[in-house]
Amino acid sequence: MKKNKKISFEKKFAKRTTFGRLFAKAMCIVLLCTVVFADVTFEKGRRNVYDQIREKMITDSKDIISAINKNENEGNAVNNNISGFMSIYTNFHAYSDYNLFSSMGALDTFYQVGTNLDEECSAISALIDKDGNIIASSREKLTMLLNFGKGDINYYVCDPAEIDIPEVQELYDSFYQIKNSLEKRKEVVNINLKSVYYNKEKNSFIPHEGEIVKSYVSFHEIADEKLKDIYIDTDIDGYELIELKDSQSKEYPKGFLCNIHGTPAGTFDKNSGSFRYKSTSSSGSTRMFGNAGYECSMSQPVYINGETLTLCMLYSVSTLKGTAVEKHFLIFTLLFFLFAFIIALIWSLWKNSSNKMRYAFEDYQRNLTNNLAHDIKTPLTAISGYAENLLDMCEPDTVQYKYLSSIIQNVAYTDGMISKTLELNQLSQKKSLQKSEVNLRNIAEKALEIYSLDSDVAEVKIEGDSVIKANPETIQTAVENIIANALKYVTKGGEIIVTINKDYFSVENTISEKIDVTDLKMPFVRGDKSRSDRKGNGLGLAIANDSVLINGFTLELSSTDTLFRARINFKK
Repeated sequence: MKKNKKISFEKKFAKRTTFGRLFAKAMCIVLLCTVVFADVTFEKGRRNVYDQIREKMITDSKDIISAINKNENEGNAVNNNISGFMSIYTNFHAYSDYNLFSSMGALDTFYQVGTNLDEECSAISALIDKDGNIIASSREKLTMLLNFGKGDINYYVCDPAEIDIPEVQELYDSFYQIKNSLEKRKEVVNINLKSVYYNKEKNSFIPHEGEIVKSYVSFHEIADEKLKDIYIDTDIDGYELIELKDSQSKEYPKGFLCNIHGTPAGTFDKNSGSFRYKSTSSSGSTRMFGNAGYECSMSQPVYINGETLTLCMLYSVSTLKGTAVEKHFLIFTLLFFLFAFIIALIWSLWKNSSNKMRYAFEDYQRNLTNNLAHDIKTPLTAISGYAENLLDMCEPDTVQYKYLSSIIQNVAYTDGMISKTLELNQLSQKKSLQKSEVNLRNIAEKALEIYSLDSDVAEVKIEGDSVIKANPETIQTAVENIIANALKYVTKGGEIIVTINKDYFSVENTISEKIDVTDLKMPFVRGDKSRSDRKGNGLGLAIANDSVLINGFTLELSSTDTLFRARINFKK
């Protein structure tokens, strides 16, 4: 119960808080929570993307190794079949973790973070022999899957580096020119072929007749638009011209997945140098860099016809800036901030309304106390005057003289208590203070000179000196009340020690027994039975405490069996 009273008293005399201050404090918490939420949200989205890329690289490596083993079981050497497979299946599509419509897959561009086709992303694979030569890779090339029926299905490649025909290079150039003009992720360029020249031994082909088309991809439909015709006439040895049947037809051969697939040439050439020095043992690594960039790589031995080759893979994203992760991060952070802002506003309005009611009641109590104090002082003054007049007419040894003396003493005690109560109320009404440099030793010496006249103290010591910045009037009130309290309750023939330094101002006095200091800073509270006499009214330390608080300092009280200490701490 006493603890609640203490809290109530401290609130009563604390500096009043306006709506602006309440809202500013609440917004500091809101901003701090928003920063933490934003950091956690971005980190979660970033880690999810990194996990997708790493898991896709592992999956692709298994698929490539399976294709190599299948190729070997069929008695084929490492050729364009494997190279074409690597170009098509070395890729990734990463999505934001906040995708609520994941069933839309690649059509849902709002949630797509990046693909190996984006400039800031890359997916690279290469098959390296023991001499460090690249014998198959994901470097981009015109690739298609040819199905001749009866299980004869293989990847065929049209690589300008192997086929020296100007029209093939022209086809590549046209493809890139059209691709670079398309709207990213909403439009794609495809190659549809009607007939091709093919070389079964090399798993190589040359387009004969077809077209380049632009496909617009949306959730509802996929629409094609023809952009350029393809026609190449050649008679290179080893190549046979075939007509491709419709995919729905029961006749063969058929062509699928015809397009320029794989890692962009510039990206591959830039990173392929690091593959040449990979060991034949399994290894893997990850690293983060730049603006949320991420890279994961691995190497794994592959055994073909008794020869040990190394499959090297490198998947990376150079930045998440401008991706779905950043977009969702901003959206969710803004939503969290708005929610927290509304909560802070509601709390501030409620708290401000509650404070206004409390302040109004405090003002009512203070005004009532002031009015009662002023009204009581008038009859007390009259009573004291009448008693003094009657005392002058009485003999000192009479009963009437003793009664009148007691009346005058009680009136003086009550008047002092009223004056202290008024002083306490005035302290709580101070709005702002003018501060200047104050010498504490001078104040302490003057207080001891004034209040030690009627004291039973045997010895007073003042140790140290300090100048602080405070309001002279209120800090003097605090020091005087602390010293007056020590002089009132020091044991007869006891000692008072005043210690002054830059950190604190302390007054110690000897006592006869330990004092409970829990509520001593509350008004009208005295610590022990010896304090129930008329030496004090229980307001001195309360006034000292308020005088200290409004200067931004704290008053600390402590007691042992023989010593009582009151200390003003200048540093909180």
